[in-house]
Amino acid sequence: MVTFVVGLARGEAPGDMFLAAVALAVGAIPEVLPAAVTIALAIGVARMLQWLEDLELSLKGQGDRRQDPAPLF
Repeated sequence: MVTFVVGLARGEAPGDMFLAAVALAVGAIPEVLPAAVTIALAIGVARMLQWLEDLELSLKGQGDRRQDPAPLF
């Protein structure tokens, strides 16, 4: 987007600036993709770890005790 706008401001042809902007975007995607996937996986693992810790705390100390079901009415 910036490439397109700056090129137009400098008087370049809109078609050339569009092609340059698309080429720049297509070239940048493979560079950023591994980092984005790594960050997304790290966030997912952190959420799963927190969920497991919460589950462990909620189950801790219950042992073999069974809870009676709540009455329906």
